[in-house]
Amino acid sequence: MPLNEGNSAQTIEITGTTRAKVPGAMFDNNSFRCLGSEIMHDGKVASGRDVCMALDPDGDRRFAAFTTDEGKVTRKELGGTGKYDGMVTSNQTVEMMPTTPIVVPGTVQGCNHQTGTYKLK
Repeated sequence: MPLNEGNSAQTIEITGTTRAKVPGAMFDNNSFRCLGSEIMHDGKVASGRDVCMALDPDGDRRFAAFTTDEGKVTRKELGGTGKYDGMVTSNQTVEMMPTTPIVVPGTVQGCNHQTGTYKLK
């Protein structure tokens, strides 16, 4: 929804995969789906809220919320199933990586680097 020049509001659905620094480590090779809404200002996300579900190779799920405020992204774990039930996280950071060219008009491509600590039940 265009608001004025360079500004818009949108709903989004994002799907993709996660990769860990060490292949086979925790959170490696998970598939995910996110739903949310964002407000764009001068072509960048000014604010937004996304809720995501990730599915790992064992079939266990994680749920997280991402909040964007003035370009800074924060993450909060909302729960999970299987090994992620009762997981506690801390020091969560999300660093957005440089954008890549758009392959199909009307779609978005991106990558981010997430860090933090976790403790399973």
